[in-house]
Amino acid sequence: MRTNYSDKVLLGVLGGIARYFGIKPIILRILFVIGLIPTSFLLIIPYTILSYFMPREQAEESTSR
Repeated sequence: MRTNYSDKVLLGVLGGIARYFGIKPIILRILFVIGLIPTSFLLIIPYTILSYFMPREQAEESTSR
C-alpha cells in the first residue's frame, strides 16, 4: 500500500488504499466523509498517521532528452 500521487486529493492516503484493494477512490472518500460525523472527526487522526507511515509512490519523471 503506497500513497497514490496520480489520484491524490489531499495526501494520497485514500487513493493509495483504494488502489491496493482495487476499488474506486471516490467510494473511500465518500465513506470517509460520512464517517467523520459520527466519530466527531476522529478519523483525521489515523488518516494523518497513515500519511506519515505509508510509503510514497515514486513520481514518474519524463525521460525525454
